[in-house]
Amino acid sequence: MTPMITKPKPKPKPKTPAQWAAERVRLNCAVGRDVITGITCPPKVDRTEYAMLLLFNAVSSLADLIELQSSATDKSPPPRP
Repeated sequence: MTPMITKPKPKPKPKTPAQWAAERVRLNCAVGRDVITGITCPPKVDRTEYAMLLLFNAVSSLADLIELQSSATDKSPPPRP
């Protein structure tokens, strides 16, 4: 008798802007790793340049995530002019 293969449960869809930013970071890093290892790359594009672009996109999304989380925890009123 062959063992039954179970599929992994799909991840829930991100709901908040912070969750979306974190997902963009994960995806950009995953694709960047695939580019560096030679699994995938758009035609006529240098692998290193494309991996750098993905890295910069991931860092930008990470900055968005940090900003969103810091604004969510900062409950102080804005400074008065």
